[in-house]
Order: sequence, then C-alpha cells, then structure tokens
Amino acid sequence: MKTKILPLLFAFLLNLSCSSNADPISEDDTAQILHDITVVTSSYTAIYEYNILRTDNVINNTDLTAAYGLSPAFTYLHTTANKLTFYTLAGNSFDIFQKEIGNSNIRVFDNICKEALDETHYFARNSDNKIVQLGVGVSTTGAPGPELFVKFFDPSTSTCTRIPVGNGFLASQRGALIFEETLYMAYQDFETDLYVLAQIDLTAEERVGDIRFEKPYTIAIKEGAELHAFFEDDVYQVYDANSFALISEGFLNDGGVLGGEGLLDTNFRDDEILVFISYQQPSEISTGPAVMDLKTGDLIQGNNSFLFDLRRALIDDLQYEIFFTSFAVNLETGAVVCGFLKAGQQKGGVVYTTFDGDILKVVEVEGIPGRIVLQ
Repeated sequence: MKTKILPLLFAFLLNLSCSSNADPISEDDTAQILHDITVVTSSYTAIYEYNILRTDNVINNTDLTAAYGLSPAFTYLHTTANKLTFYTLAGNSFDIFQKEIGNSNIRVFDNICKEALDETHYFARNSDNKIVQLGVGVSTTGAPGPELFVKFFDPSTSTCTRIPVGNGFLASQRGALIFEETLYMAYQDFETDLYVLAQIDLTAEERVGDIRFEKPYTIAIKEGAELHAFFEDDVYQVYDANSFALISEGFLNDGGVLGGEGLLDTNFRDDEILVFISYQQPSEISTGPAVMDLKTGDLIQGNNSFLFDLRRALIDDLQYEIFFTSFAVNLETGAVVCGFLKAGQQKGGVVYTTFDGDILKVVEVEGIPGRIVLQ
C-alpha cells in the first residue's frame, strides 16, 4: 500500500481542460475537503476496514476476516458515522456483524427477530443506537391488506418488539431511510391507494405520524429539519420534518433525475442537492454524483466530463487502468471521494477530489473499495 499527495498546482494544471475557470484550491479549503474517511474494501477472501486520517497522512487498516472472522459473503453493509453493520441472510432472518469504526469493539448476533409463519422480512437497518428489521405480515389491527411492521431488536436480551406501521406495499429498497434516530418509511396504502411517508421514533419505538400524498414521490431529508418532496408532474414541496407542516410549494423541472418512488439518501448545500446521474452506455462509467440547483432544476456540477477527465488523469498518474466503484460527497465541505478498482485485480484505491476535478490525494488499498464514510 502506498499514499500519494499530488501538488495542488500540478492537479490544477492537469485538469485545466475540464475546469478552465476554476481557481486553485487554498490550503484552508484543502484541509476542509480532506475529511477523515473510512473505506470498506473487499476481495474474494477478505473484508478490510481502512481508516484514513487527513492529519499526518495516517492510515490504519484491519483485515476484518482475519481478525474477527467476518465472511466475505455478507449480503449487504449499512453504515453510520460511527458503525459498520454487515447483514447476512440466515435461515429466516439475518446474522449481524457490527463494528465501531476505528476501534476493536464488535458485536455479533445470529438470526435476529425470526420470522413468524405469516411474515416476510424485507431487510434490516440500524442507527447508531438501534437495530431494526422491516417486513410484512398478516394484519394485527383489523385494517385490510398486508401489514408493514418494524421490529426493534434488543441486543441485551436478543428479543424483538414489533409495531405495525401501516397496511400496504413498501416502495422497494428505497422505502426506508434512517436519519439519526428517526426511521422514515415510504409505502402505498392498501385501502386508499395514497402514498404515505411514515415517521418512526427509534428511541421511543413508536410510530409518531405520517404525510399522505395522492401521487408517487421522491423525498429527501435535509438536516433532520426539512422534507423535500419531488413529484413526477414537477411539483416540489417542502415540509417541516417534525410537524409535517407545509413550508413551501412550487415547481421544479428536474429532467427526471429525481425520479423513482421512495426516499433519497443525499445531502444539501443551501439551495443545492446531491444527486446521482446515469451516463449513456456503453461507457467506462455508468453513474456518478452531480449537484442540482433547487431553484432552477439545472445540474450545475458533475454533469459534464468531470468523472471522465478525472479517470484519465488518474490513469496517467498511476500508470494502470482504473474503474470507479463508489462515491461519497459532502456538499458543505466540497469533498468528493471516489473509490476505484485496478483493472483485473482485487485491489484499488480512493481519490480525494472536487467537482472541478482537482486531484488532492490518492490512497491505494487492498481489496475493491465499496462503502466510503466521510467523517
């Protein structure tokens, strides 16, 4: 493993073709962009945790398979700012391996909250303090149709508390999102056909309210304070995240970028929102991050040749072919971190950059970079 810090002037000149009007990044801006990050990488035989610190170029890595027996065949990974939680299908539920980022504190739970005969578990999720499982079963409230539920797993007793959320159909894998200690669930009501956003307090373990719409929506949560709702007919509404009161309503022609029913895991900067766009295929890049102006619906960063120019610059610097595997973006700080695969090998790296394409730092790692957590 080796680390490379490229001089900012060189990075600026190298990317001048894609950011000719950009100013060089100052040292203060660079310090802000260079977050401490955690990267989870994987190979056929191992899972690695890399903690890369911006100060003194410190890199700590752990082979989670060798150290703790974590199987490379886990089903999916959910991350918070403080925890890595690996879920693996097991019997009629999930096995869980949970690790605090940056230390050796781990918890392992087998086959949590087993399914009853009339239940189907969709998936499990977690906050920093709670592990929950979402699914559907026979109605326990007398309401017609299948009943969506949440089960709260108690690690100390390995028992589960089950609460009904509503009767209907979850909006696929984008039907649930946890922000801090609040769970939001998006579903269509069985009896009324209305599209519902339900709010569940994970600390109190109770459903606290909902908003109901007549049409499908995409909703993004801004700092736990606002719910931004986007609809296919270009209606754009903002609600208070706690009271559900309507704050504003207008129109936003987003060109279909914010389409798809459910909840969008993203972040904001003033009147701008992080989105992911698809590139015409065939191409070396399928999707990538971009920034949308919520006043106009225009893509204002990341929608040009940004990733393609960055890829070419990395190939020139590293002297081998690479393909991007994952992305993490913080609009407030301007940080863009991209994971990449070394072509034909079970290894790669991460590159710290900006939407102007400035290469700030490259770190090579064992395994293929997956989830990236910006601290």
